[in-house]
Amino acid sequence: MKFDILKYAYGQELDGTGDPVDNRQRINLSDYAMSVIEHDMDIFRASADVSDSNQDRSKYINQVLRNYKDISTASSAQLINLKKEKYLNALAGLPDCETAVRRLLDDYKQELTDKRSYFLGKRGTSVNIRLNKESLEYLVSPEAQANGHFYKDLRIGEYLKVLAEEFAELPYVIRERIFYKDIVDTIHAAVKDRKMVKIVLHSFIKNADGTLVRNSVYLKPLDILEDTGKLYNYIAGYSSKNVQGPWTPYPVRLSSVSQCKKLNYSGTITSKDRKELVDLINDLGVAYIGFPQSRKKNVIIVQLTQKGEKLYRRILHQRPMFIKEEEGKLGPNTHCFDCSEFQARVYFFRFGKEARILSPEHLALEFKELFEGAAARYQE
Repeated sequence: MKFDILKYAYGQELDGTGDPVDNRQRINLSDYAMSVIEHDMDIFRASADVSDSNQDRSKYINQVLRNYKDISTASSAQLINLKKEKYLNALAGLPDCETAVRRLLDDYKQELTDKRSYFLGKRGTSVNIRLNKESLEYLVSPEAQANGHFYKDLRIGEYLKVLAEEFAELPYVIRERIFYKDIVDTIHAAVKDRKMVKIVLHSFIKNADGTLVRNSVYLKPLDILEDTGKLYNYIAGYSSKNVQGPWTPYPVRLSSVSQCKKLNYSGTITSKDRKELVDLINDLGVAYIGFPQSRKKNVIIVQLTQKGEKLYRRILHQRPMFIKEEEGKLGPNTHCFDCSEFQARVYFFRFGKEARILSPEHLALEFKELFEGAAARYQE
């Protein structure tokens, strides 16, 4: 599909002189971009009610186009216009301002050209998607039509490839914020206006009558923060099941949110509560502020096998940090961790025989009994 042909066909559809536009589009994506998209589709739940991978992928690409197009290299014409305006404002009043802006823009245009060439050169697998109405309306807009002139034969497929390939190379936490831009914007607006939000989650709970309904919470948001490993985004604040409270510190993982609505209720967090929440975040990390059992930190001593050492370096999510001053004092592959017992359970249980809790003794016994119980099940 080409930009100019789509604009012509879409205009005919709107004025009733032509058939409905064919919204099918083929894109060639690198193996890396495909793997990132498959990973993200599972986590982001781009289409939780659809099992067809092509429909899932279409929803994902449409969402990325919606939220990322204005800052992506793919939209080169838009970026050049924004950069030009920025340069003109910064250099206004200086001698030969226009010449300076032109030279700076030439460098910037070359930078964008190099980026487009890099992403277009990443060949892989061709996939089919369907563009939704919002995407079609953007692609026939003057802004998108101007972007089209940067691609061979005005090909929309090349534009979408650059968009998708560039997005795939962003760190996960950045992709997550872009994909959930509407929710992020709602949270930021609520924080600014000191309003409460109602968050509906992807997960379900049972009503008193046994029917399943979406789980939901009311939240007085503080901010959206990355966890200590910079792997995931959490909405930190005070939550309650009731709009009147009581309120307790709680993190909501951004990718678990299905809907978020700003309410006309006060979301003010007092100075005292704000300090408590910030202290908890600094002490435990944002991911653990909602678990009372994680608030008490301990020195946890763990002995790892060689494979356990590799697992510790590889598994970043929920990983406790060892106490540097104690390293090397307890023998090879034995480390002291400054974390709660709760975090130690969550993280080290998955290591199985590759990790042994040495202290505290009651935690070591708990692990021993859990593993013995699991082994006994397989001997029945």
